[in-house]
Amino acid sequence: MASYDKRMNVAYSKLIKSLPAQAGQDLKAAQRAWISYRDLEARARGGLFETRQGTMYAPMQADAETDLTRDRTLLLEGYLRVLEIDGP
Repeated sequence: MASYDKRMNVAYSKLIKSLPAQAGQDLKAAQRAWISYRDLEARARGGLFETRQGTMYAPMQADAETDLTRDRTLLLEGYLRVLEIDGP
């Protein structure tokens, strides 16, 4: 997950620097909302997996956490590709 987190931060930083002011503010608000969602989702997921017994649930929980970050990373990287279509 650390590699996706790093990639997400790089994409976010590039987007903030490249977008017009209002779009950058909107992205900043969206990212903060996503972080809140991610954290609440982790708590809910933790509650779910606490009800299970067995060693297979630990990797399942870790995969679910990675999936959220991966999906957000790919979305932000996709936005960067859109900006690159016609150049700066």
